[in-house]
Amino acid sequence: RQMINQYKPEKSLLNDPLSKAMTLYDVFHAMNMRYVVDPNNPYSKLEKTQVDTVQYPRETLRVKSGDCDDLSVLLAASLENLGIETAILDVPGHLLMMFNTGLPASEGQLISTDSALLAIVDDQVWIPVEATLVGASFSEAWVEGAKKYHRYAKEGSLHSVRLHQVWQQVTPVTLPPADFQVAVPEQQKVESLLHREYQMLLQKAVARLVAPYQSMLAFDANNIEAKMQIGIIDAKNGLYSDAIQVFESILSVQPRHTAALNNLGNVHYLLKHYEKAAAYYEEAATLMPNNADVLVNIAMSAYQSGHTQRAMQVFKHAVDIDGSVKKRYSALASLLAK
Repeated sequence: RQMINQYKPEKSLLNDPLSKAMTLYDVFHAMNMRYVVDPNNPYSKLEKTQVDTVQYPRETLRVKSGDCDDLSVLLAASLENLGIETAILDVPGHLLMMFNTGLPASEGQLISTDSALLAIVDDQVWIPVEATLVGASFSEAWVEGAKKYHRYAKEGSLHSVRLHQVWQQVTPVTLPPADFQVAVPEQQKVESLLHREYQMLLQKAVARLVAPYQSMLAFDANNIEAKMQIGIIDAKNGLYSDAIQVFESILSVQPRHTAALNNLGNVHYLLKHYEKAAAYYEEAATLMPNNADVLVNIAMSAYQSGHTQRAMQVFKHAVDIDGSVKKRYSALASLLAK
């Protein structure tokens, strides 16, 4: 839970349980968690009359290794602790897990347009995960988990055990406090893994939103409005490099496109490139000098760059043009009045 609070990406297009599962998985990866086949009772070699031993999650955390059942239980228990429903999947010679996204089957496309990556159970969307791939990316573990789920479901040899249902029949074990502390992984390593993973999943989510505009561009490659909408969607969802590329492509065709100039300024402002943002806003203002909102953008960039007098001057000009500016941007007005 500590790791989720520290590293979970801010609210975005990504489904919340998916985002939390990705974060947990990458934290385990950063801890150098390893898949190790049980030398005494490998799950794949067990006979019907044999019983395998499963480590408690905290033991797996302590030794930083486990076989398929240990790692699946660790991930499932961690997600259950966060209020996310999970299930253990028993397939021939192997165990994996899956978690409930909380979405109905009708909204599965919000997770992925590839139905082969989803498990639909009781009209809800679940995501299977191959926990033994903890040293690889979450996306790889997801793909492999989904592949196994559909393969064995088709063969009729997949058995799903929902932890919530089991707990209604068997009381969970209560353990004494642990006599050790889990070492927190290096922040840089966790953030690097999460950034890569988050960007991959976010790009796929955004791709679904921009698909209608991409279709418009397929008919007319010069459709500026379609490009503009794609750039705005990219920017709103944190894909700033993609947004910059789109807006710059518009300016390459129409150098005096005021909306593209203003939006480029907005993206650079979000990136805290205040001087660069101001340059784009200034250029937009030369093309529409009576646009109060563009002037406010200039004032905000100037203030963030430490040019308070310039910010006050431009903001006053914006208020002279549109009296509602002072109320609509009351926070900036208060800052400049000090």
